[in-house]
Parts: sequence; C-alpha cells; structure tokens
Amino acid sequence: MFSSFWFHLAVVSSLLLLRYILAVRLRPSSAEMRVRIQSARETCDSLSLTLFVVFFLIQPFVAQAYYIPSDSMENTLPIGTRILASPLAAKVLPIEAGEALVFYPPAKARELSSGNEGDVWIKRCIGTPGQVIEFKKNVLWRDGKVVPEPYAIWSSPGIPSVTYDLKIVGGAVYSREYDALGQAGLWTQARVAVSDQTAISRATSGPVPSGKLLMLGDHRNDSLDGHFWGFLNQEAVVGRAFVSFWPPRQIGTIGR
Repeated sequence: MFSSFWFHLAVVSSLLLLRYILAVRLRPSSAEMRVRIQSARETCDSLSLTLFVVFFLIQPFVAQAYYIPSDSMENTLPIGTRILASPLAAKVLPIEAGEALVFYPPAKARELSSGNEGDVWIKRCIGTPGQVIEFKKNVLWRDGKVVPEPYAIWSSPGIPSVTYDLKIVGGAVYSREYDALGQAGLWTQARVAVSDQTAISRATSGPVPSGKLLMLGDHRNDSLDGHFWGFLNQEAVVGRAFVSFWPPRQIGTIGR
C-alpha cells in the first residue's frame, strides 16, 4: 500500500506538471495551436481531478478492488473473482457475524500458509467479541442456537470432505476432525495436538475474546482459516467485502 500511494502521487503530479507546461511554458504562434493547447489543458485538469478523487478519496475510504487467488471462499467467491471492499465501513460500523471481510492474516496464519493466498485474505466472520461459538460435526452453534450456513460447503469434487468440531476454551480455538468411520480425532490448536484431551472435551465452549474475530472460509474442506490458526485481531481488518464485479457471471452483492 505504501508503494501504491507514491505511484498514484507520481501519476497525478505528472499530469499537473504537464498542465503547467501547457499553460505557462508553451507560447503557441497560431490560433489553431492555442485551441489545441487549451483542449489539452482541460483534459489534464479533468483527468487530474478524476484520478485524485479515485486514488486518494474513493480507494482509501470508499471501495478498494481485490482479487481472489485461492478457492477457500468457493462457491461464494471462486478463484479469479474480483471484489470491492469498503475500508471506511469496516472502521465506522460494528462488524457483524456473517460478513465477508478482507484482512491482513496473523503471523500464525502466514506460518501455516503455502503462500497462495496473497498479502491480504478474505474469509467470513463467524464470531464477534462476546459471542459463544461452537461447531458440532460441522453444525454452527452461536450463543446456544443452531445457525444455518447456506454459503458453506464441506465437500467438493477432488478434495476429501471434512467433518470437525470446534470450541473456544480459555480464549483459544480448538478443533478436532473425524475420520471416515465417524471417529473423533485429537483436539488440536494451530494443528498441534493438545496434551490434555479430556479437559478440552469436557469444557464448555466460551466467547470470542474482546478485540478478536473468528474467521472461516466458506469452502470448509479446503480453507486455511481460524479453526487452524485461531483468532484475528479486529484492527487487522482492511475492509468489508460488499460486491463482486468480475467475471460477469459473478456480478452481485456478497451476502451474509
């Protein structure tokens, strides 16, 4: 983002410099040339103003475009989808469960990643601070109630299906997967088996800690998300994803 700021500033500055040359340095000798230069100055003025609004007002505050590089949000956002996210909305409005958010991944997520997710990631917010979240064999329970997830897929062609439990204990995320025979595996935290399995099994799931979010991909059987790497700090959120605009078949709002 730092480098893009200076690139955008250089583009606008170049147009202003060109406008200065056209207005001050050139001394046209004919009426026809004066008309052409006047037209060029007006074009520079319009283009400079337009780019200034886009680069320094719309992009930082209203809408930024992002590209989906992985399949962790299918079928909602397939690979190659381009979306718009609002940075301003993420700062001034409370984040709600069910929203798709663009964010900078935490260090543990990057450590576990293969590197194909890009610099910023997009997942769906499943739990906000204070909400009690638990998954029981892929079923989401929020504050003691079952929550339907029409956006989530747990199996897909060519990728093994997954069934897991998830709970929050002591302010940390724990999960365990089931094998093909329906037997529960070991409870893990950040993909490492915990030493006291009985304690986690017996514990009641608790709330999402203050200042944290629980983020999961819609493509549950192929998503490196919060059930592996834990919580996301709220300040790491870049923007709220609200619409997809490319390819044409994907044009539409991103629902909850």
